[in-house]
Amino acid sequence: MSDLEITRYRDQILDAAQNKRKIRITGSGSKDWYGGVLQGEPLSTRDHSGVINYQPDELVITVKAGTPLSEVEATLADKKDRKSTRLNSSHIPLSRM
Repeated sequence: MSDLEITRYRDQILDAAQNKRKIRITGSGSKDWYGGVLQGEPLSTRDHSGVINYQPDELVITVKAGTPLSEVEATLADKKDRKSTRLNSSHIPLSRM
């Protein structure tokens, strides 16, 4: 994470805390329909994306919070990882792979 990203996140969080406003961590918004009415000022993770580490032999991939699923799938497909054919954002959480 760059210093600029850290500063931006920190400033938004501190400002919300000082002004007693809620924040809502968001990605692509694909699950905004789930769980009721959205509350809080969006804190987007979309700029914080990318594959940090990929070890196909160990079936381990580490990505930043805002990494699109399409980037994960492309990384897995590039290495012809067998998991790439089973990955589906609506059924398999990345943390359970």
